[in-house]
Amino acid sequence: MTGYNLSIHPDMSVKGTREFYNIYAILEVRAVGKGEVQPNELKENTVWVETLSGAFFNYLNKKYAHLGWYLGIKKSGKGKKGHKTEYGQRAVQFLPRHPYPIG
Repeated sequence: MTGYNLSIHPDMSVKGTREFYNIYAILEVRAVGKGEVQPNELKENTVWVETLSGAFFNYLNKKYAHLGWYLGIKKSGKGKKGHKTEYGQRAVQFLPRHPYPIG
């Protein structure tokens, strides 16, 4: 909801980008359990609990779920620290999109 596309870089840093087809903004996630997805199967800390809130997806970090840490992007496009996030914030709401132009 911030107007940025979520990008996760090889060093696992989270940023927002305005580039629609940025190589780091095209994320392929794999289901690893009911409601759990993982963008990097080699790193245990990349497991996220995926929930739906209206039309938006939220990603709660499984490792820090007891602390309520979500994946988030500030309105400036910088990654938001987990301890500053909470359910319902615009920073933690994401829309899915098709990875390639249709048509």
